[in-house]
Amino acid sequence: MFDVLDFDELKKTVLSDDNAVFFIPRKIKKVSQSKGVIDFICEGWEYRKDIMNIFFHQLNPNLTPKGNKLEMILRLEIKTKNIVRIRLVKGSNIKEHSTPMVVDQFEDKYYDQDFENQGEKYVIRTDNLNIEVLKDPVNITIKDKNNNELIKQYNYDEHSMHELIKYQGEAKDDYSSFECFPFGLAENLKTGEKAAFDSIWLSHKENFYGLGEKFTDLNKRGQEVLCWQVDALGTSTQKSYKNIPFFMSSNDYGIFMNTTYKSKYKLGDYFQKAYQIETAENQLDYYFIYGPSLKEILSNYTDITGKTPLPPKWSFGLWMSRNSYRTQSEMLDTAKKLRNKKYPCDVLHLDADWFEEELRCDFEFAKDDFPAPEKLVQDLKELGFHMSIWQLPYVHQSTNIYEEAKEKGYFEKGSDSTNMDGIIDISNPAAKDWYKKKLANLLKMGIDAIKVDFGEGIEVDACYDKYIGEEFHNLYPLLYNKMVFNLTKEIHGSENAIIWARSAYAGSQRYPLHWAGDTDSDFPAMASTLKGGLSFALSGFPFWSHDIGGYFMTPEDDCYIRWMQLGLFSSHARFHGTSPREPWHFGDKVVEVYKRFAKIRYKLIPYIYSEAYKCTKNSNPLMKPLVLEYEKDPNVINIDDQYLFGSNILVAPILTKENRRQIYLPEGDWLDFWTKKEYQGKSWIYYESSLDEMPLFIKKGSIIPTGPMMQYIGEKELNSLTINIYHKDKEEYLYYDDNEKFAIKCKSKSNEIKIILGPSEKEILIKLFTKKEIKEVKINNQKVDFKVENRYVKFKSQIVGKKVHISVK
Repeated sequence: MFDVLDFDELKKTVLSDDNAVFFIPRKIKKVSQSKGVIDFICEGWEYRKDIMNIFFHQLNPNLTPKGNKLEMILRLEIKTKNIVRIRLVKGSNIKEHSTPMVVDQFEDKYYDQDFENQGEKYVIRTDNLNIEVLKDPVNITIKDKNNNELIKQYNYDEHSMHELIKYQGEAKDDYSSFECFPFGLAENLKTGEKAAFDSIWLSHKENFYGLGEKFTDLNKRGQEVLCWQVDALGTSTQKSYKNIPFFMSSNDYGIFMNTTYKSKYKLGDYFQKAYQIETAENQLDYYFIYGPSLKEILSNYTDITGKTPLPPKWSFGLWMSRNSYRTQSEMLDTAKKLRNKKYPCDVLHLDADWFEEELRCDFEFAKDDFPAPEKLVQDLKELGFHMSIWQLPYVHQSTNIYEEAKEKGYFEKGSDSTNMDGIIDISNPAAKDWYKKKLANLLKMGIDAIKVDFGEGIEVDACYDKYIGEEFHNLYPLLYNKMVFNLTKEIHGSENAIIWARSAYAGSQRYPLHWAGDTDSDFPAMASTLKGGLSFALSGFPFWSHDIGGYFMTPEDDCYIRWMQLGLFSSHARFHGTSPREPWHFGDKVVEVYKRFAKIRYKLIPYIYSEAYKCTKNSNPLMKPLVLEYEKDPNVINIDDQYLFGSNILVAPILTKENRRQIYLPEGDWLDFWTKKEYQGKSWIYYESSLDEMPLFIKKGSIIPTGPMMQYIGEKELNSLTINIYHKDKEEYLYYDDNEKFAIKCKSKSNEIKIILGPSEKEILIKLFTKKEIKEVKINNQKVDFKVENRYVKFKSQIVGKKVHISVK
């Protein structure tokens, strides 16, 4: 017998059990505070499920008190002026609850809050927040400094049946006809299963974003979202490889659930007055995060769970792969063809067939197929390629390392599963070291990146060295990501540390990067994959990729081209699938479009890398959903098929067979990337796009640095740079490279445009897009030659190592 994955069954929790007992904090009895920590000692009441039977037998749900009282502790920890940690436990002691997700990268510990007893409530004030805690019944309300309500717990409703029942004798303390559960804890006394939960009043215009790489609509309003790792085998369902228990509200705040257990979020899917958050743990622990903007919420969230380091520059070039190259000669022949035929590419990936038996990972190269792996790595490096390689944390019984690992206790224990694989228990230090040595051999050989595949299938009914299965299931991807990333960093240095991971959890953004997993190879799958990437972007992850062309089977030519265009305007671009993905397998038209878009991407590397650098500082994604940049524009709240690539390029990929689509252009003026036709923002347009092009728009008022065309990053020394200024009134840009960083500023003043940049060691070509007639250009007060071409004037600065002042009249 075996258990079939039933996603609806996975969503069921203790709260749906008839045998559940509920523990609700009702009254605050006393309070203590010390260094930003405030403990409210509460009288908790025990409740049981019942049927509301007040006037008629209505069969509506009821929570009825059973007379039992207990002590509970509500703790508020003031982390910063914008962040409050909220905890609830049973009993008279509250233990430390540290998780691997939390790093607390706060600049200062924040203790400077006001605390006041105002009779019926306590009030805590920070510079930006007013927190009110009602004494009876216990209720938390958080407002901004202007007293605008941000959240209020939904545990009493005076304009509902609840208020009417209040006057019905014994039922006055019931939660009658409640459609979600109030702030509290629950337990099934028969099974021992636990739950912790809270409900928050829901604004009728409130929208939600985040919760990981979710392939449903970007706006999670109206959805029930489960955070539980699943090998999704696609990107078109609610199942997800990357579940992040963090979401943002359009009401200026975010919530991070500090739990590794299963969690669930009912965001107006059924009940429209309140939403509910829930975890299968015996305590509630979440962070309230004020922005007010979505960008600020993201940055504040990653103060809690960690910032993302900058991936190596070469990783932003193209990755070529398939499942799989079968021999050393096949892989090397592919590399030579890519170079000889001028297909730009930086990385070749070797997938799941480098062992004696395909997919049976024993970390040893098949002797006949890969007779000299060290030479393969060296040959690829001489051709300008980096190399990545596949592996997974499951050891099949047929491999020669299975018995060794089993005898030494490196696998999970006590599972009822009939799975043929042993799961390496990386919470066991000895097992982790054994695993790391296998991977270290590959990295020391010169392989640049490890594909960190799988990790979602941790058995819940098994035991592990440091965790029980329910606790470890969601957490495993984070520890897996961390282990391989840090090992790569140790061997190759921080400037070359990168992984290629499928699964993730909160905090995994510290270990880039991640790709979307196994997609179907058609247009609907491409569209839902993009939704997942943009959802992931709003979950604290700046960098993301996907299998160009889809993973399963072979895409049709038009789908391959459209997916390629999307991929080359994604954070990272990798071609991969179960059949060959090299462009020459798809015909001359595909080759033509590949080379055209690859050329654009490689010339944009100075822009992409500069934008990536900023992403690591502010935790904003390289692929920005429009709602992140224009959150006050009601037109963008549901747009999940367009995005900003960096700060200045709007991408609207074609996601169907039709060569046209509707596009929304937000506030500002926009230039068509191809024709330079100008469009006014805050408008919808219909756009025709042949297979040679993808709808791209540059925001007027932008600066975009570009570089020379290369077959791979580092092929040539970057000693020249083109600065493209799409002038409006005033522009500023920070250019970043590994060995250089400088600001570029441009401003109109009467009949003159002034540009300041540098100092730089590069020769700079300026392309200034302007409608003004240009008569003179001076650089550091010296007249220089200039050329006017098709709406822009271009001129060169050969001043090296000094700040450059340019006057254009």
